[in-house]
Amino acid sequence: MKVIVLFRKNSNRSKKNKIEDLSDHGFVIGIILVFVGLFLDLGAFSAGVTILGFLTMFFYDDLKKTFWTIKKDFKEEG
Repeated sequence: MKVIVLFRKNSNRSKKNKIEDLSDHGFVIGIILVFVGLFLDLGAFSAGVTILGFLTMFFYDDLKKTFWTIKKDFKEEG
């Protein structure tokens, strides 16, 4: 009986995490880039924007850390 109760608590947590993932900044920015890329008719540029959107959805936190690190390095040099 205790196993079932623990399983129910974990399923509630995973459901909450899925909802938080959909409202994440990276997901929203990525979806916008994907739709812009799909509706633009500019050939390779549209494909690139679409791929960039998917990468943003999946790797937003890593891209954000990399961006801030590069920005910090440029400020130290300047």
